[in-house]
Amino acid sequence: MGNLLGLNNLAPESTLQMVTYFLVPSAILLAGTIDDLRSQKIHNKLILAMLPIVLISQFVGFGASGLGYGALAFGVALGISIPMVLAGVLGGGDMKLFAVFAIATNIAATVYVGIYSLFWGALFGVMRAILMGQGLVLFYNMVSLVKREKPAEAHLTKIPYSVALLFGWMTYLSLRQIGGR
Repeated sequence: MGNLLGLNNLAPESTLQMVTYFLVPSAILLAGTIDDLRSQKIHNKLILAMLPIVLISQFVGFGASGLGYGALAFGVALGISIPMVLAGVLGGGDMKLFAVFAIATNIAATVYVGIYSLFWGALFGVMRAILMGQGLVLFYNMVSLVKREKPAEAHLTKIPYSVALLFGWMTYLSLRQIGGR
């Protein structure tokens, strides 16, 4: 049943499947990160341009089952990211990037990348706040969040979350390689 839900990894057996499984998701996150770093926004045109590429690559690489895994992972990505968008932790462009990325992978990769990106996002946010001399502001924002108060927009420490997603994907690939799965 786990494999039916896409919890087990698709096993790339050909060069085409290797490209589909590793290169396409990496290219998606890299393109989104470059767009985010250049303009502080992930443009809808980029997301819409990547969507057919992802769907075609999944179908050509893994057939209908690849699209099924991608569709389930898409739902999981939205389930992970919508609460983060509503909480103001994640932007809408980041959510869309994560969702398109998820279509190119499976549920396991999506969940792990989501978890690892939280770690990287927190680390980058703290590092940026400290380097910009805003450690105290970060502390007060954390206290505000615990009190369920919304911090003032001007005092938020923002990072391009696409970078955290890219690092989460690299962490997933590295740990997957070490684990030999």
